[in-house]
Amino acid sequence: MLKTVTAIEKIAGIFLLAVAVLTFVMVILRKFFDTAIPDWYDFSRLIQGVAILWGIGCACYHGTHIQVDLVWERLRSRGQRRLDLFATGLLLVFMLGFAYFALQAAFEMRTANLLTSDLRIPQWGFFLLGALGVLAAAWATVVRLQHLSAGGDGAPVPGTRTGSPTG
Repeated sequence: MLKTVTAIEKIAGIFLLAVAVLTFVMVILRKFFDTAIPDWYDFSRLIQGVAILWGIGCACYHGTHIQVDLVWERLRSRGQRRLDLFATGLLLVFMLGFAYFALQAAFEMRTANLLTSDLRIPQWGFFLLGALGVLAAAWATVVRLQHLSAGGDGAPVPGTRTGSPTG
């Protein structure tokens, strides 16, 4: 399971790198060669969306999304575990709903046949990649929930046997 989580993190990173490289190349082409990559803006925003949606899986797995710990800090360890389980379960419900609607939007985009400006490339594939990222986030939330319910204090760190940050 940890290999899949590591793959989710790498996929998010690859798409983020693609946005950075595309932007860098575009700046160089404009500055020194007075030319542009066709559809660079469409590609950069679509790829950035995919990177963000895959990145949500990292946040769900590691529990690094925005949290308000006013109540959690005042609870004993047993209450903290229960609250963590409840919150992660609730997150899973929302991620499954998000995944459903993201997949639905991808298929609607295919039907609408929305194309990029210059090269006329269909955009629905990017939406489908993003929806798959949301599905991966839901799966990562399931893994975190399993680990919490087994007595862990959060998501195990990929590459370690015990799951603790120190190994």
